[in-house]
Amino acid sequence: MEKSLAHAALGLIYSAGAHVSRALTHYLACEKVLGPHPKLALGLARLLMDSPDPAQAGPFLEAALTDDATRTPARFYRAQLFAHLNRYSDAIDDLVAVTSAPPARLRRGPFWLRHTSWLESGL
Repeated sequence: MEKSLAHAALGLIYSAGAHVSRALTHYLACEKVLGPHPKLALGLARLLMDSPDPAQAGPFLEAALTDDATRTPARFYRAQLFAHLNRYSDAIDDLVAVTSAPPARLRRGPFWLRHTSWLESGL
């Protein structure tokens, strides 16, 4: 378990440093024990969106959709991917979902933030 957490941490570091192959190696090692790691999957998807074949980001975006903290940015990147693939209806659906979702930081914030409309907060 600790080794898998170390793989996740190293994968996040490598994805932040734009080392796709190293981040992918650690993602796969982590995934064997812990399952998909949404934050690391989003980091890999961001890198793969800039690659010659952005469709490779698809499975990682799907993994990032499983967590509240990564769902909104994953939908944003997936909308870009759908637009690239000429799936405009799907892209629009994801963009509508992005604009209607509250920012993740408000979902985990102090009690008063969680129970105040994010639109009224001015953020």
